[in-house]
Amino acid sequence: MTRTSPSGSADAASYVLELVGLAVPGAAEHLRRVGTVLADHPGLAPTRYGPSDPPRARLTDPAAELAAVGVRQADRPQAVVHLACPERGETGTAAYVAAPFRDHPPGFVRPSRLELALVPEGPTELGDLLADLAGATDACYGFVSSRPHLAQLRGTFGADRRRQHGPSPSGGAPPTWQPPPYQALEMALPDVFWVQYLGPAFVGLWGEDRVARAGVAQRRLGNGGYVVWACDEPPPEDADVESPEAHPWKASVYDALGPEPFVRHDRAWNDFGVHVPLMTQHAAARGTLAP
Repeated sequence: MTRTSPSGSADAASYVLELVGLAVPGAAEHLRRVGTVLADHPGLAPTRYGPSDPPRARLTDPAAELAAVGVRQADRPQAVVHLACPERGETGTAAYVAAPFRDHPPGFVRPSRLELALVPEGPTELGDLLADLAGATDACYGFVSSRPHLAQLRGTFGADRRRQHGPSPSGGAPPTWQPPPYQALEMALPDVFWVQYLGPAFVGLWGEDRVARAGVAQRRLGNGGYVVWACDEPPPEDADVESPEAHPWKASVYDALGPEPFVRHDRAWNDFGVHVPLMTQHAAARGTLAP
């Protein structure tokens, strides 16, 4: 689905926010928390919501109205609400999974996910939005990326990597997390993004001293996770860069965390759970590192 600016131009500065998590407070409570955060960021909040795409109902009280969707879908394995702001050309989906590990073979998991395609007047607030959503939902991992960067990563670079190293052992091709399976995140992080959220399991595996010096700025959340800015402003696009790791603005994150946790062109696929946590470790670490 193409996201455009209100003027109809697909070239407007657009960003993608993605977040995955395993917390299970119930559909209504999870969606209420998402709605509360969105209401706190009115310049980025959707104005429409509904169970199908495109959503048509006007969103006036995000916390209450999204919670009501969760109540109506409480008996479903997955509660889904579609979001949009037609005035800004923005779309999104919030999906809550009641039992992430149920009815899946060992090693497979279906996390709750939040995806937002945003066209803000200015990108400054996007990192704080990611941090607030991650903290409110006790998420595992997430990021904010410009749409061209993400398209380059999942398009040209993804195809090049499969040609060079073969298909991913997860059965998918990181950084896609399409079902089944969701194992890609148990092998490596998809990339260094402008802003990334690293949940408490990452901090426990790598050590807080390393995570706290990654990037140019960090924000520690109450659940023990960190939001890390790789650079102060959204990085410039470079269509001619030869590989994801060749972007110079990623160096400060690589320097602190090492190259091993990330999908890179200069290395074959990682083994599961060696350089990044397994989903079971994410589930066990939820909020346990909070002060």
